[in-house]
Amino acid sequence: MAKKIEDITKKENTKNTNNKSTEELFIFAKNIEVNEEKYTIKQILPKYNDLWFELNKKNEIIKFENKKTPDGYMVIDELFSKVPVFIKSICKNIETDEEKFELLYYQPRIKKWQTMMVDKTMLYQRRNIVSLSNNGIPISSLNADIWIKYFFKLEELNYDTIPVIKITDKLGWCDNCSCFVPYTNKVLLDADEKLAKWTNAYISKGTLEEWITEIKDYRKNTLFRFILSCAFCGPLLRLLNQRIFIVFNYGSSRAGKSAGMFSAMSAWGNPEELKTSFNGTSVAMERIAQFQNDLVLWLDEKQVNRSQSSIEQLVYILR
Repeated sequence: MAKKIEDITKKENTKNTNNKSTEELFIFAKNIEVNEEKYTIKQILPKYNDLWFELNKKNEIIKFENKKTPDGYMVIDELFSKVPVFIKSICKNIETDEEKFELLYYQPRIKKWQTMMVDKTMLYQRRNIVSLSNNGIPISSLNADIWIKYFFKLEELNYDTIPVIKITDKLGWCDNCSCFVPYTNKVLLDADEKLAKWTNAYISKGTLEEWITEIKDYRKNTLFRFILSCAFCGPLLRLLNQRIFIVFNYGSSRAGKSAGMFSAMSAWGNPEELKTSFNGTSVAMERIAQFQNDLVLWLDEKQVNRSQSSIEQLVYILR
């Protein structure tokens, strides 16, 4: 039986890469709960020849420096951060092969472990790393260089043990159509914050049986049944090796056009949030369409600030 890891902070003598000597490394291990799931941290803290880090009993990062003084070299220790930070995973984009870090950090004020995904360039460039202070990590222009060293060595020392996970910035099929984002754990969604409205809209509520019961009678209407079928077509197109198609649903006011789309989009999530208006730039709509990918893009209110030529241009872009 594997030994259960409790709160463990210890030093180990670990051989370096050339096997000529040993160095003392500080390993931090702890069972925690993050994002409502149990997780075990176990990482080696950064260590250079004259600079290294350890955690105290309060889980605060203590910095040690071997400094030259009038009396010779002395080890000076001081509080570096009340917020401990680790690299939880390396996130690799399946389309671009670019990597990001998923950081794991503890917020003493709210007594909670949290995660966030950041570009590697944010951690390794002085002008970028200070933006982490927006998340409560005590980084400023005064200590940015030390934090860069911290993250660089943290990745290096734990390179073989930090898990690599697959990510994508699109919804739909991934890994040769073996899984469908966002309804899979094999590939995680890493969407732009500006697309959070749609990302958060793909939620479930109620049961399939309840949904079928509510929809059943409306399917007797031919137009409603057609619109409902269109909503289920998106994920099938790639499997059938077919191009996208566009449906223009028009009719008199209060004829049930929007009600039909609300019902159809409810199969995927919150229809109110999944709705997109024509009242936006072509660039913005193209970006949303790329994000939706293998799912359905619902554009409502055709008449809003759109000429016929601009609509034709948008259709050309999306097709």
